[in-house]
Amino acid sequence: MSNNFVEAIALALENWHNSALVDNDYYDYLSWSGAMLLTQAFLDISSDFQTNTINANIAEGNAANPSTSNAEGINSINCP
Repeated sequence: MSNNFVEAIALALENWHNSALVDNDYYDYLSWSGAMLLTQAFLDISSDFQTNTINANIAEGNAANPSTSNAEGINSINCP
């Protein structure tokens, strides 16, 4: 069930972003976040995917931390 939910989120992110990224996997990484990172479904995914997911979430920022210069997208809050 988690995978279906994550796939829907990733597709929604990609559509919202007009498929602007060359690496579509980045949308998959961003679709996992928050408490979802503590689920067994996430822990069952390869360690490389887990690392990339955590790095993407850190790069894009979250409610507790600002984004880093490694973000693939743009911060819409700072857009004109």
